[in-house]
Amino acid sequence: MRCIWFFLIITLQWGCVSPPGLKPLGEKAVSLQLKGGQSTTHSYSSISNSKFYEQGELVREKQDAVDFTVQTEFLGVEGKGFSFNVKTIKKEGTVLLNGLGFPELGEVIKMTYGPEYKVLNVVGKPRGGLFYVPPVSLPKKNVKKGDTWILSAEWEGKNKLPLQINIVSILKNRYLCPVFGECVEIEISGHVNVKNDIKMNVKLLSKVRGRFLLNLNNADVIWSEVGSQEWVYTKSGRIEVNSCVASKIHSEKALFLNSTPLSCDPISKESGPLPGL
Repeated sequence: MRCIWFFLIITLQWGCVSPPGLKPLGEKAVSLQLKGGQSTTHSYSSISNSKFYEQGELVREKQDAVDFTVQTEFLGVEGKGFSFNVKTIKKEGTVLLNGLGFPELGEVIKMTYGPEYKVLNVVGKPRGGLFYVPPVSLPKKNVKKGDTWILSAEWEGKNKLPLQINIVSILKNRYLCPVFGECVEIEISGHVNVKNDIKMNVKLLSKVRGRFLLNLNNADVIWSEVGSQEWVYTKSGRIEVNSCVASKIHSEKALFLNSTPLSCDPISKESGPLPGL
C-alpha cells in the first residue's frame, strides 16, 4: 500500500501555532501485524527520471511524474487474510498506475493480505505479477528498536523479465503520533535484480531505500517515502533511472501530516525527514 501533505499555517489570536508533532517513546517490544477493520484514503506522489545511453553517449532524457489518491475499503476477514477493495479516485499525470502496482483511475481491485502484508489474492491480476509483491514487509515476531527482518519476493516485469527484490527492514523508533496513537518508524534498504541475467542478456544493478511511519494499532501506513536507483545494461547501451514515491494517509485532524506539501526527491540518496519531527 504505497505522502501528500497540504501546506498549512494556522494563525490564531496569539499568532502562528505549530501543529503538535511526534513524541519519542521508550524502547519496548511491539507486534507489527495487519489487523484490518478500517477503510482509509492515501495520497501518493511519484517521480522518475531516466537517462538513456548508447555507446557511452547520453542520447535521451525523460521524466515521468504522477500524483494520485487511492481509497481502500475494508471488506472483512477471509480465511487467514483481510480483504479490501482498492480504488484510485484521483489522478494527475499520464503514468500507468498498474505499472506501479496500483489500480488505474476508476478501477476497483479486490486484494487480500495476510497479517505480514503477504499478498494472498488479487482478483483479476495474474499470480507472479507486481500486484503480488507485498507493499510493506512486517515481521512475524515481536520486535524492538534495532531489530531487523528480511523480505524476498519475485515477480515478472515487462517483457516477462524475471525480477527479484530483497529488502532488509529495521525498527528505528517508536513514537506517540497525534491522532493515531502509538506508531513506529521503519527504515528499509535493499536491491532488485534480474534472475538469470546472463540468459536474459540484461544486467540490472539497483539500490532501494526508504522509511515508513506505521500505525501500531493496525499497521496502516501513515506516511512513507521510498526511493531507488537503477542501472540497466543491455547490448545496445544502458539506462539510469532515479525514482521515488511518497505517500500519506488522509486525516484532517493530523496537522503534523498536513503542514508540509507531499513531495520526494528522486535524486536524493537519503529519505526526507519524518513529518512531525
